[in-house]
Amino acid sequence: MQVQQGQKTREKARVATHRAGTRAADEVIASSGIAFHLWRLYQHAWLVCLVFPLISLVSQSLTPLHRALGLFSLLFFAASYTWLMWPHPASHGARERVHSRAALLLFVALSLQVTTFSLVYGLSFLWLFIGVSAIAGVLLPMRIAFAGIVLFTLLPLFMTIGMEGGIAEVDWWWLIALMLLVRGLGLDMIGVARLGSAIRELHSARRELARLAVIEERERLSRDLHDLLGQTLSMITLKSELARHLVTEEPERCTRELSEIERAARQTLREVREAVAGY
Repeated sequence: MQVQQGQKTREKARVATHRAGTRAADEVIASSGIAFHLWRLYQHAWLVCLVFPLISLVSQSLTPLHRALGLFSLLFFAASYTWLMWPHPASHGARERVHSRAALLLFVALSLQVTTFSLVYGLSFLWLFIGVSAIAGVLLPMRIAFAGIVLFTLLPLFMTIGMEGGIAEVDWWWLIALMLLVRGLGLDMIGVARLGSAIRELHSARRELARLAVIEERERLSRDLHDLLGQTLSMITLKSELARHLVTEEPERCTRELSEIERAARQTLREVREAVAGY
């Protein structure tokens, strides 16, 4: 019976801890001003960059194997992008994703994939650098992310000039629009990631301050109760010993001592109740 009660108590404690953690996570996300469903909608909206390589794969004269390989690469990119960008920037999952070696290796694989498939299948795959730049802004430390975004912004320029055969053959309106999107989204993601990190640190500091405040209140209550009870209980102990010795020799004095003990106990009880009611 006691074992079952202990298990129920531990289960209730785990449920309470989980609910408290969920509420804390919801508070962090809410304080960012970006709800989770809005973040999910925003990060999925940039998958529109898959449309251009998809149209290119369908319209080009490719062998079934090459077309299937290109379609699989787009599917892999979409799934990887969604997995890396899914956690809200202010959530605990985003912090874990930043420190994940698997996430970093996947980001490197996506960068190499986009570069390789752009060289093999054509310039339409350069649009995927928009997603790669966004991942870099969220996943990497600020300085490394900034350097990576500059690289991803310049890669389409050099690759387009090289593949088109010179500056005169480049469609500059298309290329400039692509480069601005790569740079802009990457820098936006750096700002969002830093905002999420700052919000998490702020809430962590607030929880720590609340914990310290609770400890301080407990210590203050302990000191006050010690001051209220210490002297009175010592006096009651001494008078009780005295009354025990006087109970047969001096009954009247013993009665007075017991009355004083009762009066002191009632006074102390009243003071303790007032102190606890104040807290």
